Amino acid sequence: MFRIIPEGLAYKEHVLLKDGKGLLFKPATEDDIPLVKSFLNRISKESLRMRFMASISEVPQDIIKQLCSGDFTQSGCLLAITKEEQAPKVVGLGNYIEMGRGNSAEVAFLIDDSYQGKGISTLLLERLAGLAAANGFVELEAEVLPDNQSMINVFKSSGLQKHRVWSSDTVHIELPVNGAAALWELADLRDRIAVANSLLPLLCPKTVAVVGASRDKSSLGNMIFQNILSANFNGTVYPINPQAVSVNGIKAYASIKELPEKIDLAVIAVKAEKVQRAAEQAIRAGTKGLVVVSAGFADAGEEGLNRQKKLVEFIRTHGVRLLGPSCLGLINTDPEVQL
Repeated sequence: MFRIIPEGLAYKEHVLLKDGKGLLFKPATEDDIPLVKSFLNRISKESLRMRFMASISEVPQDIIKQLCSGDFTQSGCLLAITKEEQAPKVVGLGNYIEMGRGNSAEVAFLIDDSYQGKGISTLLLERLAGLAAANGFVELEAEVLPDNQSMINVFKSSGLQKHRVWSSDTVHIELPVNGAAALWELADLRDRIAVANSLLPLLCPKTVAVVGASRDKSSLGNMIFQNILSANFNGTVYPINPQAVSVNGIKAYASIKELPEKIDLAVIAVKAEKVQRAAEQAIRAGTKGLVVVSAGFADAGEEGLNRQKKLVEFIRTHGVRLLGPSCLGLINTDPEVQL
């Protein structure tokens, strides 16, 4: 959702893409120079040409430093970061720079080739508009090559009132930041679509793993696993238990990473101190939904509260949906799911 963003360099937000996956948006600072340099080294020459409107093979170091030195009063850069891999990785950036007229700034974007078409530029534009408005800018401008239709479409669908001026070599686009009523409506629609898609692995999974599915029929993990089987779940369910060959007659696996397919939903029913490791293994194996039924978090004093904060922060940075901890689970009686 569009909003004026007064936080400046303190701004940080976990955002959802239209496919339901998550990214972290944060301002670029000097500490991010290595990440930005690595990002730019991965970009194709064609994408660099579209961004810098010239054929270049490498982005100069001084430009990288400029991108990472603004505080949004005159210039600033937002990074889109994924943490799906072991180390954080920049997959997109958007920046603006004051035009010399005091109330107008030029804006531009660059997205990792493998992440293009996911709506990152649109989300960056909304946030940059909010940061610009908080610093007194009333208009964003952009110079776009005529054959960069994907970027022209970003501005066209942004919801910001706009007008274009064609020249022989570029398309000049002006976007009044204060004409944001339509942007609010479109941004709200995009948010609702992203939220709905992000909930699919949680509410409508096709594959489920129960971490802590014990052979002991009185254990919570066994009861959850048995309930899923008894409900005639329309997907596939796997028991995760490193000490068992099978659970309720179903082959057990030592960890999620050993499963023959990617898991949509992991139900975690282990001791509280083991939940973090189980969640990290599930997420790194590609799981996008977690249900943590284990107790021992905010319900267990300061130590449990700190444990919960660590879990939630890790899950948010990876764009995963969480139900719990210390919850009763979920139920979906839709005949297409039966979970």
